[in-house]
Amino acid sequence: MIGFALNRWTLLMLAVMFVLAHAGAAGQDASRDSAAPDQAPYCGELRQVVAVAATKERFSPIVGSPREGEFTDARVPLPGWKDCAIYGSRMYTCDSEQVGTSAAVEIMLAKTVGQVRACLGERWSEVRERSSATYVVLHGAGALSLTLSTDRIDREAFIVRLTLFSRAP
Repeated sequence: MIGFALNRWTLLMLAVMFVLAHAGAAGQDASRDSAAPDQAPYCGELRQVVAVAATKERFSPIVGSPREGEFTDARVPLPGWKDCAIYGSRMYTCDSEQVGTSAAVEIMLAKTVGQVRACLGERWSEVRERSSATYVVLHGAGALSLTLSTDRIDREAFIVRLTLFSRAP
């Protein structure tokens, strides 16, 4: 009788431990997914813009309303970015949210470079001899380049600017 009670108690404890362990692992997986530093919420749209830029039409399929000069609105903006626009037929640009210090924008730049590289994959590589702490150049397959740079908007505001260029004639 004691053997049966002990086995039942052991089975109950094992079941509780399994449930708790499984719930903890699921919670860790969920928090890991939501906090993944290389996971860009704009990745799908960035890939779409890159795919369009690689065609012979370049950015024309995503040209929106005209702006001042040769700028037009981009019909495919990057979520979380501002002021996405197309300049002429060879350049797409967006600005990040503002931060208050040069140190903060350099941290944002480093994080953004990691996100963009993870999003676009191994075919995009950094051109180190043309990059610095405030300016990063990435070359992709074909005639595409992407720069990520910091810019000072005013005394207390800094942004990261993403610019995708088509180098094709």
